[in-house]
Amino acid sequence: HLNARNALLLERLHRNAEAKAAVREIYVNWAPGVIPRHDHEGGKVLMERFVELVPRLVGLKVFIWDAQCAILPRLLTALQHPHLQNCTLHTTCPFRTDVVNSLRTLQNNHHLLSLDLTITDTQFTAKTALRKLLPTSPSLRNLAISVVKDSGPFPGNFALCVPGMSLPPLKILKLQHMKLAEYGDPGWEECMVWEGLEQLECTEVGFLPTLSGPLQQGLLSLTVHHSAAWNSEQRFQLCEFIENASRLENLSVTEATELIIRGRDYESRAPYLKSLRFHEYQEFDKFMDIDRFVLSCRHIERIAKVCPQLHTFGIDLKVGSEWPYETFQTIADSLWFIVHLEFYIELPDLQRLLPHGQSPDRSVVNLKNVRHIWASLWRGITQARERRNHLICLPRLQTLKIYEGSFRLQQNLRPGILRNERREEAIFEARLSERDDLAAKGHADVVCLELEGLQEKYGKGPLASQEQTDLMQDMISRAYEGSARQRKSVLDGKQVHLRPLRTKLLAMTEGQLG
Repeated sequence: HLNARNALLLERLHRNAEAKAAVREIYVNWAPGVIPRHDHEGGKVLMERFVELVPRLVGLKVFIWDAQCAILPRLLTALQHPHLQNCTLHTTCPFRTDVVNSLRTLQNNHHLLSLDLTITDTQFTAKTALRKLLPTSPSLRNLAISVVKDSGPFPGNFALCVPGMSLPPLKILKLQHMKLAEYGDPGWEECMVWEGLEQLECTEVGFLPTLSGPLQQGLLSLTVHHSAAWNSEQRFQLCEFIENASRLENLSVTEATELIIRGRDYESRAPYLKSLRFHEYQEFDKFMDIDRFVLSCRHIERIAKVCPQLHTFGIDLKVGSEWPYETFQTIADSLWFIVHLEFYIELPDLQRLLPHGQSPDRSVVNLKNVRHIWASLWRGITQARERRNHLICLPRLQTLKIYEGSFRLQQNLRPGILRNERREEAIFEARLSERDDLAAKGHADVVCLELEGLQEKYGKGPLASQEQTDLMQDMISRAYEGSARQRKSVLDGKQVHLRPLRTKLLAMTEGQLG
């Protein structure tokens, strides 16, 4: 946090050569001095001192920029110092009107390993700048691009690649509302070496048939967000691709649960799957009364039977007047070997959404309830193990995540409401205790990830503004009491990004950021 609370730390690093040499990773997630209206936090002077310090950190291996604005050009220049030739750069480019300048400053940067970019469908110059940036980034391996709707309906998926353009050899590619290329263009499939791609997330599947051979050779993880625009042929192509992906270990499908489950197209890969997620978006239009397709207990039993190596399992839950204990019991009985569980839950009383995107007065999910669900699952899994005389400690349930509120992107949204494709109102996580004696008894630490992320963002000590204080109190009330909170659009300049980039990177790269 480049604010007054860390001024002493920076000065110590400036004075102490041994300390400078020991620094291996820098993670910046709050830089108030970059934006004039936030300079009351003393950030401008600290930023200057920080830029001076970076070239002197001779042991630096990883630099992560996850602040509320794009990385500064002078900081990029500092990272080009010969001492830092082995340092890797991971950066976000959150939505801002000056994102074009940010993309231009990143050109020809040999340190850039990860780029997480958000642009709107009307920022055409940003799209051009992006096309110029990618071929000049030889070290880039992780690329995530999200196109969000500024106003009116989407004009159509923007194509990332144009004829003659080449991408660096990516390992991770995530495209939200963006086509890979115009598939009628000759030679578009030669824009990248596809055999090296290990993780793919997309909302558009038109390229899968053409790339099925090369992609299926190396792909380990596939996340697909089904589009209503898909025709029956594209649905068939998706199922066929999954069936023949010879190395696929992780499969996540959104808005196509019924299609995949009833066709059983995943079952040819099922014996090798380590992660499986099925999810349907929640409708928030009060005039639409559509029930999500939720897996039955029989479906869960079938999955447990055909996926013996499954470690991670995520499904939608339908919560009425009480929790679905029958589903919990089925999971405990049949998936007694599971390590990570994820549940996606609708917001209650959705018709009562207020004009400015506020949620109902109380949520069904809070820290107390999550602790109760964990205890119920742990108890059921323990009993299932005892019946099988399978009391070996590992594998055992390590985490339970509960996502509450997830919405599809609509064609016409009122200003300020849920403009990005997926906005969970809150995510809670129960983590098995790190103490062996407590873990043996099933004790878990339960947190609200938004609250945890906000605390990490702002750091320890007194908060710097009333805006920060209000947001923190809002999140504390949400986590402990289930109180409603205001959801902000990704296009809102005051939005604080609560989920740290570092956490996402560690999850994607299995802990290897360098």
